Amino acid sequence: MNDRNFLGAAQATPSYALFNPMDLYADEEYQKAVRTVPYMSSLSWLRNIKGRHSKRRVKRSEYSFFEEGQFMKAAATIASITPNGAKFDIVLHVDNHMDVAGTDDGSFPVENQTVMFQDGKTVGYVESKTSTTPGAHMVTVKKLNSSQDIAAVALPGTTMVFYSNAQPARSSQTQSRIPLFEKITNKFQIVREKFDTEDVELQNQLRFTTSSGQSYMWYKGIEDTAQRFEYQKEAALLVMPPSASLTDKNGKGVQTDYGMLNQIDQNGINLEYFNSPEGAAFDEVMMALDNNYAEKSYIVGHGFNVMLKLKDWLVKFAQGGTGNISFSAFENEGQAIRLNFKAYLVGAYEFYFQQWDILSHKDTLGAPGLPFRHKMIFIPTGKTRNPDPNKAADMPDYEPYLQLVSPVWGYHPNIVKDDYLMWETGALGAPNPTNDILEKVVHFAAYVSLEMRCRHKFAQFDMA
Repeated sequence: MNDRNFLGAAQATPSYALFNPMDLYADEEYQKAVRTVPYMSSLSWLRNIKGRHSKRRVKRSEYSFFEEGQFMKAAATIASITPNGAKFDIVLHVDNHMDVAGTDDGSFPVENQTVMFQDGKTVGYVESKTSTTPGAHMVTVKKLNSSQDIAAVALPGTTMVFYSNAQPARSSQTQSRIPLFEKITNKFQIVREKFDTEDVELQNQLRFTTSSGQSYMWYKGIEDTAQRFEYQKEAALLVMPPSASLTDKNGKGVQTDYGMLNQIDQNGINLEYFNSPEGAAFDEVMMALDNNYAEKSYIVGHGFNVMLKLKDWLVKFAQGGTGNISFSAFENEGQAIRLNFKAYLVGAYEFYFQQWDILSHKDTLGAPGLPFRHKMIFIPTGKTRNPDPNKAADMPDYEPYLQLVSPVWGYHPNIVKDDYLMWETGALGAPNPTNDILEKVVHFAAYVSLEMRCRHKFAQFDMA
């Protein structure tokens, strides 16, 4: 094949197609033909694992969605208690209730509710509830049993749980309660990269044929550009904080995506482990997750440093002082021990480990002094109800906790897989020249965003 077969050259033939560089991250054909593995991959699994994600499409660069709140929360903290004859007026802590549209329907207790106090034995009966003061709802509680002393256990700062109700015969319907939702707004972040090559550099190219017989052409340098582009997308989805009144040098507004780790910082579970994430450390994570009605199946993203620590824990566990693991020279291959475990199952919990090299690489987020190289990120794999009253008719009623968001483009010839745009300029650009400069410029652009639901079910684990 001679130089006149270059795609975009004056006498290009259709015998070779330009290989899409972004297929590095999703297409096995390149892996079969060239056998290189890009080191950037963290949230890439979202695009590939069936059933773990969907993709929301929205029309605006700034979009909102609704997160279903824990509106059935039954535990409350006592702010104050005042005797009222044989009854007690108990004011609930401000964090345990709210006003909804001028009503007290956002407060869990209702009349005829039963309540248990901190000793786990003393029980009261809610005769009435008042909410004349916003943020200071009050319940009037009777003794359920005269032999119990509510005053001795219902102390300010302690917890009580509204656990059931007891109704009289021919009772009327109790007060309604309105489900609470949190409206969350996120933005698209624009990421751009380009690869620029002169005419002479087009000699440096790679031709290969896939198992299906399709012939491809690959230009030197595009791979590095694609990796840099992909890395910037991944990092934005992971660590970017939301921007506020940010502008560029020309005064134009710059929007950023609200990354996953920042959302976990503010709304999820944040724990620390010492030296190595051993079994007791995972127990602590499970208890914290369980307190948030967590899912039981998690994907755990981590870097190579964490994997080595997990391996050391496995070795120590397997030793167990019983001699069931040996470090002497292997007599044969059958004695080799494989320590590349992928899952950790404890009771009903399942943790599936997904190594994210982006958290370990010394030239990226794993740089010395940054906290990411010893971090684990727990992502629940379940789904939640979509309470958005403005959702489109074709949107599902239940959606994953974590999903990528892309714009509704309409018709655009440069869009690839709904994730990004890719186009060429220059006299050597395909399919037609855009100017008379002897160059080929490949452009990438993406509008990226990440949607997180039930953020209190996510967790991150850092080394202390």
